[in-house]
Amino acid sequence: MRWNKTLPQDKIHGILRGFTLTWESATFGFVQHGVVEVGPETTWHNLTGLRDCTSYWIGISGRTAVGIGAESRVLVETEIGGKNKDSQTTSL
Repeated sequence: MRWNKTLPQDKIHGILRGFTLTWESATFGFVQHGVVEVGPETTWHNLTGLRDCTSYWIGISGRTAVGIGAESRVLVETEIGGKNKDSQTTSL
C-alpha cells in the first residue's frame, strides 16, 4: 500500500509523528483486522497475511501529539497470492 504524505497545512494540527494504518475484512463470515503504526517519512507498507479473494477496508490516518486524525479508507479485493485485484498498489 502506498500513500502521499503531502497534507494541506490547515489539516495538520502539530508536527506529523507518523501514520496509523488499519485493515479489516469486508467479506461476510470472515473476520480479520489489524493496525500498524509507521513513521512520518514512510510512504508505503506491505500488508502481509491477507486472505486470497477477500475484500478489505484499508485506512490511513496521520498522527500528531494531539492524536490521530481523520481516516481515509478504500475498499480493495485481493486476488490469488494476496495482491490487490486491480493492481499491486492502492493509493490513499
